[in-house]
Amino acid sequence: MPPSRNPNPAVRAVTAAAALILAGAALPGCTATPAHDSPEAATPTRLAERLPATLQGFERGPAAPLAGRDGIELPYATRGLPAAAAIVQLLPAVGPPGDPAPTEAALAGLVRDSVQSRAARRVRDRGPRFTLPAGGPARLICAETEGTLGRERVEGLLCAGRFTGTLVQIRVTMPQAFPPPADARAFATGIAAALAGPSAGARAPAGSSVGPLALGPGGAR
Repeated sequence: MPPSRNPNPAVRAVTAAAALILAGAALPGCTATPAHDSPEAATPTRLAERLPATLQGFERGPAAPLAGRDGIELPYATRGLPAAAAIVQLLPAVGPPGDPAPTEAALAGLVRDSVQSRAARRVRDRGPRFTLPAGGPARLICAETEGTLGRERVEGLLCAGRFTGTLVQIRVTMPQAFPPPADARAFATGIAAALAGPSAGARAPAGSSVGPLALGPGGAR
């Protein structure tokens, strides 16, 4: 991801933390079917405009096009230390609406990438798949990971879902700390609510604020 020149400490934190996230995240299959597709498909860039500037303590950084793919990604990070970081990726969905297979495949790919061993990094898949929001219509299929980066213990959340013809992939990572630096599930749930938009009867996610979508070097597609 191109480095940001924004002086905001949260945005600077994304630059370092995004490398950690993109160094591994993952998703194997799940039988739940996200229930949110709309007959009027929006492009990834149009949907990205719905994403809040702040959400559950995370602050959004500049958007950038996905390297080698037709889509857009947005970094988020919390302030202070220890910090949590997230990447939200939006790209065109494949397959017919209502077909869970592409979403399950996306999650499987995220998990598979995350658990691959790398220098000074060991991550494992933590268990059963689950859907978000909890207790409501399934909009995201998710998995959790845990492991080490050097001497530091880390944990992650990986989610995939389909919204109005766009596939969203969410990767959150943070050090294991007490209390934790952020609530990853609440963040992912808020992203899903924002993407669902007014057409799904959704209100602005709790703990969020809106703001103009800044584009990093290279713009967005």
